[in-house]
Amino acid sequence: MFTKEFFVTLFVIIVCFIQIPAQPPATYDLRTQGWVTPVKAQKSGTCWAHATASGLESDLLRTGNWKNAGETGDPNMAEYHLSLWMGFNKAWNGDFGAANPDGQATHNWGDFKMFCSYMSRLEGPIREIDAPGDNAGSIPTQSQMPLFKDTYHRWYLQDLNWYYIDGDGSFGSLKYIDSIKYEVMRYGICPTNSDSVITPNLRY
Repeated sequence: MFTKEFFVTLFVIIVCFIQIPAQPPATYDLRTQGWVTPVKAQKSGTCWAHATASGLESDLLRTGNWKNAGETGDPNMAEYHLSLWMGFNKAWNGDFGAANPDGQATHNWGDFKMFCSYMSRLEGPIREIDAPGDNAGSIPTQSQMPLFKDTYHRWYLQDLNWYYIDGDGSFGSLKYIDSIKYEVMRYGICPTNSDSVITPNLRY
């Protein structure tokens, strides 16, 4: 048993080294892999939720897990359920189980840590068909998009990795950009988080 596992591991390592070039290709398009879902129209400050959802959808296409679970069509996750119930806004605090008047403005912003909290509480992510928000004239309310329903299909990520592009320089660098390019080639869409610095004359 040990010998078999050893050779399987060795084979995987060799394949990885053969398939990954010393330098990333000059161009790479995930659409040619079929790992990209359709563009959606974002409402309010939910860019982070849309970025997160696109990463999940890309992974479900790459792995085939969407179809393997019996789902049809393209993967489509509910961004506004995530944005509404992520647990750190005025609408909902996942630790208190109630609204939080001291929380951030609802549908204003968020990040990967808020998504992780939402997912670890097994509150989502869920399918867009479970909590429709894309085609609504305005973002659905809590009563229109409840936190839990018996019909919801919830998903859970087994692994979540966080990568940094840079680590030095007065305004950062692209020190680790190739590592991220390789991850996109391996795993599909990678949601990004960026900080901006605004001065009277410059925007980064």
